[in-house]
Amino acid sequence: MPNAETKTLLALRRDAAKGKIFSHIRQDWFVKFPEELVRQRFVCTLVNDYGFSLDQMGEELKVQRGREAAEADIVIWRTAKDKADEKAPLIITECKSDNAAITARDYGQGESYARIADAPFFVTHNNRETKFWRVKKDRMPGYTEEITDIPRAAELRQTIAAEVETLILGAGGEMSGKALPKSHQNACCQSSR
Repeated sequence: MPNAETKTLLALRRDAAKGKIFSHIRQDWFVKFPEELVRQRFVCTLVNDYGFSLDQMGEELKVQRGREAAEADIVIWRTAKDKADEKAPLIITECKSDNAAITARDYGQGESYARIADAPFFVTHNNRETKFWRVKKDRMPGYTEEITDIPRAAELRQTIAAEVETLILGAGGEMSGKALPKSHQNACCQSSR
């Protein structure tokens, strides 16, 4: 799937002579550490396969865990506006280098970051293993629920469009009853007739 912004595939950019890799999100070159390479490959996957735009993603988002600060590797918001408005993100991604196995401790770290940022999903990823998780806010921390995938950008756009449709005002400036519960529809809509 091509990048929604440019209709071309996003590709890794490396400078082998300097041992650096380019971050499309941060628009800067970084030392090509193993984890950085994994992170930048996954950014390309998120853009090319999932349809997210670079302007709705962030890298190394600072999250406070007790007294220590930590950084979430990749953060995805529902929209670029949500990111600009500093709303809660949708997905937190925790990347690990390929030479390290992803462990239960890493799942816990991803869940912790997602809970702190109020994100409903998190991903643990390296090029050997990718797992997708849903944060269950009605369960205690430490409870993780593995899911088959995360939402794709097109699904989010459809959901947002459907939500907006329910809020559109009808002819004459009256609320279209779709957004109101039945009890409110009867009380509100009957009085205006």
